[in-house]
Amino acid sequence: MRWTVLVSAWVLALAGCGDDGGGPAGMGDAGRDPDAGAPDASTPVDSGPDDCLAGQHRCGTACVDDLPDEPVNGCRLGCGEACPEPEGGHATCSLAGECDLVCDAPFVRDGDGCRCEPATCVTLGAMCGTPEDGCGGTIECGGCTGGASCTDGACACADDAGEVNDVRTAATALDPLSDAPDSSLTATEYAIGHAADEDWFAIEITDGTDGGNPQVTVTLSEIPAGSDYDLAIYYLCSGNTSVCTAGDPITLMDGCGSTNAEDADETAGLSAECSGIDDSGLLLVHVSAASWGGSCESYTLHVDVH
Repeated sequence: MRWTVLVSAWVLALAGCGDDGGGPAGMGDAGRDPDAGAPDASTPVDSGPDDCLAGQHRCGTACVDDLPDEPVNGCRLGCGEACPEPEGGHATCSLAGECDLVCDAPFVRDGDGCRCEPATCVTLGAMCGTPEDGCGGTIECGGCTGGASCTDGACACADDAGEVNDVRTAATALDPLSDAPDSSLTATEYAIGHAADEDWFAIEITDGTDGGNPQVTVTLSEIPAGSDYDLAIYYLCSGNTSVCTAGDPITLMDGCGSTNAEDADETAGLSAECSGIDDSGLLLVHVSAASWGGSCESYTLHVDVH
């Protein structure tokens, strides 16, 4: 019995040796260097690439302060070496503070670099010629028709007999007409020379003694294939514009107009209505291109007054 009690006491004594450290002797406070002090919570533990303090990052084996976020520094997380400049672009910094790149047109991004993306006739706005594609080559954008010549990627025609008549105040004067007797004219020497070209014509109309107001009809025909021209007419009597009585309305100067699709004929008409007995006035005719197909061929303009 005495031997059993002695063994039990010896086991209990061994179990109590590490009570303050929670483990065997040498692993608790008893095994810590008394001069080391408590661990500093601000000291990073060397355990990997993200072990630096806030505002720092690792360069090699050392933690360094974050840099001004500029490509010349290698950006915020760089190590003092400038970001590489890509061919066809320039270095920049990503939102994460690392080197990135931006490609300059006509270059586009391709992985970690830039490659040249050749332009097309559409992106260049070219309707003819062989312009450069921006990558050292050229592209074929076709030719002009109807006698037009290609200049800087655009088809254009030589001036016709009426130029320059692109505005109302510079309208080309045509032969005067009267409703007594009935009269008419046909013009075939005028053409739309480029997409922005406009033709204005002015015709003096005399109200004769037939007892009625001048009735005006204007027809635009022989429009070149591939083009779509529009027609508008206006009547000025003593500075006032008459009210249109036929055709689709055009907003400019309350004119009468026609805007049929493609190269279909356009026809517009009006009845001259002035304030007095005499309904004489000035007829203005406006021809423009809703779309121009590149042809210098002339159109036919016919004006009838009765």
